[in-house]
Amino acid sequence: MTTRPVPIAMLVLSVAATVGGPGPADAGMIELTGTPGAWVVEFPDGVFLSWDPANRTNNTQGTLNENTNRTSNGPIMLTFRQTAASTQDSSASGGLRVNFQKDDTNIVGPEDWSSYQLTLIDDVPGPNVAFTDHPPQPHFHPTTDVAPRAATFIVGQQTFGGDDTGKYKSTFLGQAGNADRTYPDTILLEGRVKNGEEVGIRNLLLHERLFFGGANAPVNTRTFRLIESVTVVPEPSSLYLLGVGLVAIACRARRPQPRKVDRESA
Repeated sequence: MTTRPVPIAMLVLSVAATVGGPGPADAGMIELTGTPGAWVVEFPDGVFLSWDPANRTNNTQGTLNENTNRTSNGPIMLTFRQTAASTQDSSASGGLRVNFQKDDTNIVGPEDWSSYQLTLIDDVPGPNVAFTDHPPQPHFHPTTDVAPRAATFIVGQQTFGGDDTGKYKSTFLGQAGNADRTYPDTILLEGRVKNGEEVGIRNLLLHERLFFGGANAPVNTRTFRLIESVTVVPEPSSLYLLGVGLVAIACRARRPQPRKVDRESA
């Protein structure tokens, strides 16, 4: 699959954000304009983000598009920060609602990927509220149980929807009627992604409720991270060497040990 070129607008946005953003010089930051709480997203070098407030798919405040130009197979982290303190609790369906989309091509090589995982980590936990309405932690809505439109996942040569729950694994923290409520919320996409192929995500609803918590309470400004990680398939040579090593260890363990001679009785 051919790697999609990064739009010029994304490149300009990334460079401009890098100059004005906090943190290391090779980091970037963009504002999610129109979001309650005035959210920003910090992102690492090699990641290009654009925010489209006009695309409000899934009843969101806008669409966050990520295009990744990898230099390694290490995890990628996006940090979401609320910069304006909440003055009241949001409704169960309110708060930050982002329609998330991304393209991540396996260009590092030569190893293939065997899985791709998204994880949401809550750095400023919300109050201990009941799950009866909605989880207070950041969570995904990949299915139409809650989101108007199900997400679409592209994993190498296969494409499937968020309602095809037998084709991927998730904790489904934000799933209506889910009794598990496992935290943190994860989505695990399994399947071979060869060098040059991509993982693509379309219309994945990302939701974070907002809370007041009282004057000067830390919960007034939420912070959470989206971590994107791949599992690399070991190269055949590495597996061969591992096999040789295990066989050598087994043979050494089976080798008969020389008998000790009692010199006094000999």
